[in-house]
Amino acid sequence: MDKCEDPADKQVDRQVDEKAAKQSAEDAAKSTTKPTAIEAPADYGLNVDMTQYLDKVDNLANAVNSLTGQLRKLLALYPPGIQQPVQYPAGQGANQSTAASSVYRLEREYIGLFNPEAKDLNEVGYTVSGSTLVYTEVCYFADRVESFLKHPATATSNQQLILSIFQTLLNGPAVTWWLVELTKLGRHSLRTSGVTALLTALKDRFAMDTVTATTKFTKGTLSYEEAIANENMLMLFVQKKLRYARAMNILGENYVNWYGVMQQIWWSMDWKIQWFLHAPTRETSWDCYMQQINKAARNIKHQPPPPFQLPSLRQAAAFQPAFEAPRDREDDHTDKEPANPKDNGPRRKLGFANAHGAIPAPEWPPKHEGKKK
Repeated sequence: MDKCEDPADKQVDRQVDEKAAKQSAEDAAKSTTKPTAIEAPADYGLNVDMTQYLDKVDNLANAVNSLTGQLRKLLALYPPGIQQPVQYPAGQGANQSTAASSVYRLEREYIGLFNPEAKDLNEVGYTVSGSTLVYTEVCYFADRVESFLKHPATATSNQQLILSIFQTLLNGPAVTWWLVELTKLGRHSLRTSGVTALLTALKDRFAMDTVTATTKFTKGTLSYEEAIANENMLMLFVQKKLRYARAMNILGENYVNWYGVMQQIWWSMDWKIQWFLHAPTRETSWDCYMQQINKAARNIKHQPPPPFQLPSLRQAAAFQPAFEAPRDREDDHTDKEPANPKDNGPRRKLGFANAHGAIPAPEWPPKHEGKKK
């Protein structure tokens, strides 16, 4: 023990150390013990109990920790960058075009409306009103409805939906037919018979008559000037003729006999259009010929016209060969050879015959002589 050290100082140091240790123990106890309440200053007279909020915070923290653990397990099983296949329920899938396509809900806008008196300036059988497709040809409307019944995964649900909203797909005279011409019993009978029977009744009522279709099919022509003015006019003309041919029942739904029908359509075009579009052949398929029509329409629009002119019908009729009139035996010199090979000599030229005998054909091109004084 140092003789110079004062015992009183030692006692003071001991008290200070004890007090510091006691304060440290109290601070440690406060940090581990959850407070039960927060006391406000006495001046405000408030005593806020925060116990319930602290319990909710603890529950939220536990939920976050649990979710974080699950995410870590998933990341361990499926590392980033590896795409895992998606499991779909039976009868559903990720893409409608596949066999296990997802079942979608058919909307009214997907089908369109049927109005036989809608304005169809091109007479192709359909038109667009705003964003709605309106059919004026009942066969095209029926084809559109039946196209939603082809997929086996959606055929049943779509058929039930079409039967329930069928009256909302009609407009104009078709609504009158459904509400007035058909009785309540008739509408119920068509609905219970199915979509096919309902479309058959609609086609029987609004199909174009054969006489009108035949007249429009045989008399309508397309000029070269119309094809130049509108690039789409050639395809619209073909679609219009096909519509009439189908109404005449000379063209099937699958266009199996399209060759003969297309031959007649081709002959109703201007010869300048035929210069760009060749006549169909049996070796050409329907799809390929449709591509040829589109290509010909572009060429007509952007290329110069044919380099020559054909004679008129009156001029062409004068050059049609006809049977030669009987020759007289006295002036029959057909066995003699002409002196000049370029000259036919006494041989007769073929022309067209009338009651007075053979008439020589005129020269081509015709000579334009001036007026005689």
